[in-house]
Amino acid sequence: MLLQEEYAAIKKQYANVLDNSKWRRHYLNSLYDYMQDCEKEVAYMREEQNKILKQDWSDQMADHADIRRQYEVS
Repeated sequence: MLLQEEYAAIKKQYANVLDNSKWRRHYLNSLYDYMQDCEKEVAYMREEQNKILKQDWSDQMADHADIRRQYEVS
């Protein structure tokens, strides 16, 4: 009888560990997806930063109004 009780307790603990493991996997996958999205956003922001840095900001700029509108919309 004692052996069956121990087996039942161990089986219950195993079920809890397995359930917790499944939840951890789910949260880890969610975190991974979020981090991938963040990396894409950072890459996009770097591209935009490089465009801005390469832009001619001197007084000889061809179309001031168009450039201003481009950055006001963003």
